[in-house]
Amino acid sequence: MVATEVRTLARRMTQSAREIKTLNGNSVDHVEAGSRVVSSAGTTRQGLVSHAARVNTLLAAVATGIEEQSQDVGRTTAAMHELVRSTQQNAALLEELAAAAASLDEQARQLAARVAMFRLTTVH
Repeated sequence: MVATEVRTLARRMTQSAREIKTLNGNSVDHVEAGSRVVSSAGTTRQGLVSHAARVNTLLAAVATGIEEQSQDVGRTTAAMHELVRSTQQNAALLEELAAAAASLDEQARQLAARVAMFRLTTVH
């Protein structure tokens, strides 16, 4: 009976050793698979960091472009205001010129009328 129990225990021990070996192999497989997943996640993370840096660079370039455009718009607006001011000054000068021309025209008529009073007649 002892021998039977020893054989039974030996079989159980052998079976348990196989199960432990199988479980150990499965554990190694799971660890290796997990290691590959972690490595892949690290690579993916590095890619994301790289892409985020590129996006950051692009956004900085866009911000610089927007700032330059804003400055250009400011300069254009200032130039337009200067054109408007010059146009208004020119319009005022034209009004003054028109008034001066009208005054000279009136003075020329008055002078012509006064000169007409002093017409000399020719005597033959």
